[in-house]
Amino acid sequence: MSIWNALQKGIGAVWKAGYSGGEEHKKGDMVRANGFLLSANKDTSENANITPIDEPYFLYSSTLTPEVINNVKQIIFGTRYIWTTATGYLNKYRVDVVVGNVYEIYLITDTLGTPIVEQIGNFEATSSGWIEVNISPVLIGSAVTFDVIAQVNQPDPAPVQFVGNWDYSKPNNAAAPASGQISHANKQLDQLWIHKTDNDSGDRSAELLALSVGDIIEVGSMSWAIQTTPVDSGVYITINISPQSQSAALGVQAFTFNTTATVNLTRGIETDYYLGNAAVRGLYIADDSYVNITPNDNAYGIDIEVQAANVPVDWDIMTTDGTSTGGSTAPKTYFFSKVRDILDIGDTYEPIVKVTTPELSAGTVMYGMSWTYSYDANNASVYMRFSINNGSTWNEFISEPSDTTDVNANTYAFPIEVATDGALTLEVEARKETGANQFDVLFFDVWIEKK
Repeated sequence: MSIWNALQKGIGAVWKAGYSGGEEHKKGDMVRANGFLLSANKDTSENANITPIDEPYFLYSSTLTPEVINNVKQIIFGTRYIWTTATGYLNKYRVDVVVGNVYEIYLITDTLGTPIVEQIGNFEATSSGWIEVNISPVLIGSAVTFDVIAQVNQPDPAPVQFVGNWDYSKPNNAAAPASGQISHANKQLDQLWIHKTDNDSGDRSAELLALSVGDIIEVGSMSWAIQTTPVDSGVYITINISPQSQSAALGVQAFTFNTTATVNLTRGIETDYYLGNAAVRGLYIADDSYVNITPNDNAYGIDIEVQAANVPVDWDIMTTDGTSTGGSTAPKTYFFSKVRDILDIGDTYEPIVKVTTPELSAGTVMYGMSWTYSYDANNASVYMRFSINNGSTWNEFISEPSDTTDVNANTYAFPIEVATDGALTLEVEARKETGANQFDVLFFDVWIEKK
């Protein structure tokens, strides 16, 4: 069952195709207008179209002063937006760049809760000054906080390198790697756990501990920048990385570690530009990670173009088309998490996947999940359970494959009326019946959608 079918079945809505505006609608009717799926919250003839009004404008309207930061490997600068005003559009962003520097641009939502990090740009500047990047306009509601940051470095033409072979593993939960292994867990994407002994039985602990912020780790086509000083965790080394993405590689791979020289990097700054402005804050740090940034009053070289929007009061926004370019998903009312290839699940419940939203207003919420699994056993069961109250109570599914080669696909969705404001969660655990057979979750998606 698709999400759309689940919505229709779950709330008894009436779909009105070919919407043109001005018709009479009953409470619960749904229409698609200007790329948005909306539901009438009362009997109404109000036009459901959401339209931009007034002229778009950039929030920063002054001139930055170039400032050289000496002897660094990496700087991070950006802006935090506390969207306390009426609903409006985010149309584009712009970055103040210096020719030859490499810029990775990130959108970070739920910044005051559990940050959700998404890379929305990655390029080497071919000229200096402001560059503008268009995105499909994204509607942002009130009471939303998000950051847009740039992580900046300058490529070293001759880095000091060492190479080693490790077995690259992507388990669901973070766990100490075995000898010769690098663990990059689905639930710990910002860290590599690297065993001190490589796959060729060599002790690489001294080399790994000599790495520092801004150094680069490469495997295949994937490249990570080190964000914190490596930590000695016993038999393995913990390294925080960016971006928070896994390599497509799996199994024994050649990893290249690049120790880069310090350079002088230039940033733009206007001191105290946002002084007294509680809705916009500056972000900056050198040779350290995003999580250690303390917001300040300064303007840096990240800016966004916004535009006011006319939003009908008799209609609730349910979803957008999801057609934004560059992978951008700005603060939204649809939240999801997905995992894949969770292999050889045991006979006691273990976490599979969890999604957590930022604080949302009270109202109708749709929870949903879909999954595919295999279990090479006859007459034996697999168990899955989910909770929407942080594990206080669980709802359990039990299924029994009819054949050892079956691959089973399932979808489940349900609406709930949430009475109070707050963050929401949906988490899933799974186990198999006692025995030696292998139970694999091939993929599992969970989502929460605010109506």
